[in-house]
Amino acid sequence: MGSFNFSQAADLNNGENLLLIRDRRIAVSYMIEALRIFDHYEFRVAQLDAKTARKKLQLAKPPQGREKAWWEEDYTDARKIKDRELFA
Repeated sequence: MGSFNFSQAADLNNGENLLLIRDRRIAVSYMIEALRIFDHYEFRVAQLDAKTARKKLQLAKPPQGREKAWWEEDYTDARKIKDRELFA
C-alpha cells in the first residue's frame, strides 16, 4: 500500500510512500477497508447523479422473461469477471 497522487508533480518532484505488509490478516483488513471506502464514495456519486437527474435512486428489479439482466456484464466483461472473482 502507499500514497500516490496521479499528477506530474507526484511523478517527478514529490517523495511518495510505499509500505509492504507481509502479514496476510493485516493486508486483508486494509483491503476490506479500502473497498468499503470505495463503495461508499461510489454510492455517494450515484446519489448525486440521481439527484441531478431528478430520479429516484432504487434497487434494480430482477429481469422478466428474456429481458437482459442488469448484472450480465459482470459475467461477460473480462475486467468485471476478474474483479468479481478477485473480490468474491
